[in-house]
Amino acid sequence: MEIKQLRAVRLANQGLLHPFEDPTEAIERIVGIQSQQPQTAWLNWELHTQNANLDTIMKMAQQQQIVRAWGQRWTLHLFSLAGFQLVVNARSSEKIPAAYFLGQKDQILAVAEVIKQLLQQHTTLMCEDVLTELHQQFPTLDLDGRFIYVVLQVLTMKGYLYFDATSSTQNWRIIATKPQKGSKSVATLIRRYLKGFEPASLTDFVRWSGIKVSVVRPVWELIAKAHNQFEQSKLVNLRAYSQSQLQALTDELEAKVLIAAPFDASLTGYADKNWLMKPEMQKVMWTKNGILRAPIIINGNLTGYWTQQIKKNYIQFTINHWLVISKTNQNALKDKLTKIAQFQGSVPKFTFKKMN
Repeated sequence: MEIKQLRAVRLANQGLLHPFEDPTEAIERIVGIQSQQPQTAWLNWELHTQNANLDTIMKMAQQQQIVRAWGQRWTLHLFSLAGFQLVVNARSSEKIPAAYFLGQKDQILAVAEVIKQLLQQHTTLMCEDVLTELHQQFPTLDLDGRFIYVVLQVLTMKGYLYFDATSSTQNWRIIATKPQKGSKSVATLIRRYLKGFEPASLTDFVRWSGIKVSVVRPVWELIAKAHNQFEQSKLVNLRAYSQSQLQALTDELEAKVLIAAPFDASLTGYADKNWLMKPEMQKVMWTKNGILRAPIIINGNLTGYWTQQIKKNYIQFTINHWLVISKTNQNALKDKLTKIAQFQGSVPKFTFKKMN
C-alpha cells in the first residue's frame, strides 16, 4: 500500500474523508474524542459528523449517550457509555503513575472512599457539593484541584464514576456507575481501534491506548493472524481493500479540502506520524507545551493548520500554511470554517498567513 493510499484509507475510516451520518458514530468509531478542552472535543465531533449541530450534542450529553472520563494515556475523552466501560475494562491492569499521587496516596485513597460512599447515596454530585462534604470530613487537607482530580481518576479508572459530558475543569458533575466485567476486553478494544484506525501496527495501538505491550502483544498477534496483514509490513487491518477501492479513496482525497480540530485522532492515533506529514512538519504540529494543532489537508497533503480566537461578535480564523493555497481552495476552506463558526453560534473572519 502506497503512502497516499494509506492516508486515504485512514482518513476515511476516521470519518474525515466521509463524515458519519449517525451522530454517535464519530465517538464510537475512534473510541472517544480527546477532551482536555471541552470546546475542542465538540469541534472534533462536528468535523466528523454530517449535519452536526450543538443541540444534537447537548441532547446526547443530557441523555448520557456520551460521557467525559479519563481513558487512553490517562487523558480526558468524550466516550459513549459503552466505550468508556470498554476502555476501563481493557486498562484494568494499568496503574495510575506513582507521581500522580503527589506523595499523598493514603490521603487520596481515603478521600476516594468517601466519594464512593457518597455516590452510593446520590447518583449525581456537583463539584461544590463534593467539596463541601470533603472539607467537613477532611478539614486539614488541602483539597486543591490537582488533588481532587487524582481522587476522581482513581474512581474513574475503577469504573465507579464518569463526568457529565458538559463538565469542565472548574465546573463538573460526576455520575455514579458500576464497574463492568469483560474477560476479552483487550481483544475487543483492539478490534474497535482497528475499525477506526486501520491499517495500524502493534506499536500504534500501544501508543494510542497506553496499555503495556506485554499485555497487548499476545492478543494482537492472534488477531493479526486471523485477519489481513500487508506483506512485508507490520500493519494490520480487519478488512481487505481492492486496488480499485484504494484508487477511488485516493482520488477522492486528492480532490478535497479537509480540516480537523486540535487533538484530532489523526494526530493522536499512531506512533509513526510519517503517514500524514514529514518529520520537520511534526515539530510545527506538536508544540512544546503539548498542544496538537488543527490540520489542513488539501489535495491529499498536509498544507498547514488553523487557529481560532473567539471575539465578542465574531471568530477570527487564522490559516497558517507552508504550501500555496489556490483561490478555489481558499474559498473551500472558508466554507468549512464558516460552518465551524456557525456551530459555535458566531460569524467568521479570515486571515491567511504563508509560513516559510
